[in-house]
Amino acid sequence: MFYLTLTSCFLNARIDQLGLTSTNGEKIENSKKKVKLRILSPVDQTLELTSVKAGDPLVLEILVYDSYGNPLEKENIKISISGSGNSMNQLETFTDISGRYQETFSSTKAEIKNLTIHGQFLSVEGPTQIIVEHGIAQNLVYINQPVGDVEPNQILPQQPKLEIHDAYGNKVSTGPDSQANISLTLHSGNGALAGTTTFAAIEGSVEFSDIAITAAGTGNVIRATKEDRTPQSGTGILTADSSSFTISAVATLSAPTSIYTSSGSRDSNKSPTVYVTGVASGDTVRLYSDNCNTQIGSVVSISTTTYMTPSSPLSEGTHTFYARRFNGADTSACIATPYTYTVVGLVSISETTLINRILEGTGVQTVTFELSSIKTFPVTVFYNFDGSTINVNQYPVSNGSIIIPAGSLSANLSLNINAFAGTTGETKVIVNIEGTDSDVIKIGSKQSALIQVKDNESTYLQATRITSGVAHVCAITSTDKLYCWGENFQGQIGQGDLYNKHRSPMTVDSSLNYTLVSAAANTTCAITSTGVLKCWGNNSPTPTTVDSGISYKSVSAGPNYNCGITSLDQIKCWGNNSNGQLGLGTTTSQATPVIVNSGTTYKMISTGRDSSVTCAITSGDELQCWGYNYYGQVGNGNTTDVLSPTVIDSGTTYKKVSVGSYITCAITSANKLKCWGHGYLGNGTYSSSLSVPTAIDASTDYSHISVSTHICGLTSSNSIKCWGNNSNGQLGIGTFVDATSPTPILSTDTFATVTAANGFSCGLKASGSILCWGQNSVGQFGYGNAYSNRVPTKVDFTEAVSEISVGESTFCLIDNSQKLKCHSTTYPTSSVYLGNGVPSSNKRTPVLIDPSTSYAMISTNSDTSCGITTTGILKCWGVNYNGQVGTGSTQLES
Repeated sequence: MFYLTLTSCFLNARIDQLGLTSTNGEKIENSKKKVKLRILSPVDQTLELTSVKAGDPLVLEILVYDSYGNPLEKENIKISISGSGNSMNQLETFTDISGRYQETFSSTKAEIKNLTIHGQFLSVEGPTQIIVEHGIAQNLVYINQPVGDVEPNQILPQQPKLEIHDAYGNKVSTGPDSQANISLTLHSGNGALAGTTTFAAIEGSVEFSDIAITAAGTGNVIRATKEDRTPQSGTGILTADSSSFTISAVATLSAPTSIYTSSGSRDSNKSPTVYVTGVASGDTVRLYSDNCNTQIGSVVSISTTTYMTPSSPLSEGTHTFYARRFNGADTSACIATPYTYTVVGLVSISETTLINRILEGTGVQTVTFELSSIKTFPVTVFYNFDGSTINVNQYPVSNGSIIIPAGSLSANLSLNINAFAGTTGETKVIVNIEGTDSDVIKIGSKQSALIQVKDNESTYLQATRITSGVAHVCAITSTDKLYCWGENFQGQIGQGDLYNKHRSPMTVDSSLNYTLVSAAANTTCAITSTGVLKCWGNNSPTPTTVDSGISYKSVSAGPNYNCGITSLDQIKCWGNNSNGQLGLGTTTSQATPVIVNSGTTYKMISTGRDSSVTCAITSGDELQCWGYNYYGQVGNGNTTDVLSPTVIDSGTTYKKVSVGSYITCAITSANKLKCWGHGYLGNGTYSSSLSVPTAIDASTDYSHISVSTHICGLTSSNSIKCWGNNSNGQLGIGTFVDATSPTPILSTDTFATVTAANGFSCGLKASGSILCWGQNSVGQFGYGNAYSNRVPTKVDFTEAVSEISVGESTFCLIDNSQKLKCHSTTYPTSSVYLGNGVPSSNKRTPVLIDPSTSYAMISTNSDTSCGITTTGILKCWGVNYNGQVGTGSTQLES
């Protein structure tokens, strides 16, 4: 029996009911008692407790003394021991008159137990764990019972698996019995056992693999016997009998008639759907890999044809499928004609680097053709070229083929990119895989390689601000001019027209200088350099002054509502209010700006590009949110809509917040990121509804965050990380695979900010140039075409950019001369409102908006845009169904 002693000491003190006092009666605060654990038996020694056998008793003795060796009586102590099978898990008691307490402990569960002792000012020294080991071998136990329902001499579909246990059910994993031989015999039934019937146990476990019975019959019982290990200091013979099972007579059911896969006889699918015909409803149909011996799948049929997939993915190569049917005691013969299926390899293509934008004249570039696995034969890969109009002088390329040698995974193709005189703009070379010379090699998902070539003669716009809606982008240049581009079917580019995509940046309100821009789904708002707020979009395509006479300092455009912060630091909101997103305590929509939470001043506001959630940060750095809360994106711990500003994460101060489709993220004053809501929050999983702020990427400091249907953040080291949905390459990581945690984009550039939109993202470099990545089907990138890109790609401009904003269908920017330009990012048949006074089809090059005005800020959302002029005037334009333009009516403003 073990004795465990805990000894406690503290300086010249005693314990009474009032607390800790010195020997002269003066109170001593926060004195500590140290407890030391000792094993007193079999010898008196101080050491870590090693182990105790399951079921054996262990005596815990606790002794409490002061520093002079005086025992302390009535000392309150709590003892906790983790795990199961314990005679005692938790106990609170007092020491006796001699300052000691004894407790006998035992456990039937072999595991490591954590031992914890609590007391006032108590500091424990000594063992903190009790290791309970298994006892001696007492039982042989079937873990997997053998299963019959096969014909004589066929391998049992479920093979016997056994373990050696002690008296308490713990596996005997060490010692001589853990390696004992286990033998099988047919204890009852007809015939005899076939296959390998003896195996040595490994750590107390043994599993058989090819056992069969030679004759049909019922009542079959297999006896397992553990050999005598007493000569090795183990235990004697142990036996165990299996459950009874049946070996079927020769098949009386007709065999299935045919078997095939939905993928054909050759495919890269390693889990093909296998169909079996000629069966009956209620049959159990089993799939086999070797003449109906090794089962690899099973299903209960509900008709004359059934289907299933193999229980484990297949390896590359050729596989033969067999099937048979079972119905009660009847078993069919194996199918007469099996099916041969070949899992083929894949060939893919990649660039030298996925950051594939180079200067013309860079020279040789390499693309790599790579197999999914090494082949024993050479593979010829055929390729062709497309992209920009091929100039044979600049890109001396021609269609051809390349051989991947036998035993190699890949082969490289070298391309020479020469310099070319003249302004050609951004061009592309795309290498495509056409096919191979082998019918067992198919084209993988990466079948094209893109090399983007920057024109040496072109000049590029430099931006200072950027924002994105769902499918449009806006930027403010270093000269305070506003540009937008992309989708424009509701006027969010601010060009005065609808429908036209603008695949290149368009100046918005060119006569004004802008300081800030915000893009939403189809809306854009911007603030001029004089503080005037202007908005456009949602079928109002011309920048329209909002809240005339009021000076604004920031604005955030929502899908069908907008909010701004005035020069008095008050929030004003207007537009649709069906979910309380205006924060007025009601669900009544407002056609003109209304003060929110009067008496509180604010420094930042964020509305969702395509959701009805609003968040703001007060002048005291407090985070408040309100509006639509079905997925917990307000962050107040529930999923009920919130009609008025509500404090979130009380006690934590914040500096930035961004509202997305179903997720809200914010950056604390300590530069730490927190997110909440529904989807890929960045915590390594998919959250259905997380309604309180949760720390994300805790080891990284962040300075900016942008949330849409995915999330991008700017770290304090000025790099960008993105995560979430990546179906269009919007994460910029070179693939189309979703990311559950923040992942660095494929760019080593230094960035000033980042904006995430619906299916694409844009980053503003510290140098003022813009990179975009993801979907570009409607010209969101602003370089005049619809080529998408899964890696960051530079946007062509002719001047510096200070602010950009991306909406659902509009891209706007303010250039360094404070001029506003927008272009559309939607489809040619859509109506778009850029802000230039004319509903139009999409414009994919930037259009100058409100040319006589200078803008300071721009914000675009779904179909509405708002900008603040350099004089503080707020102007809005675009779709106005809910009064989100803020003119006091619902008339469209183009």
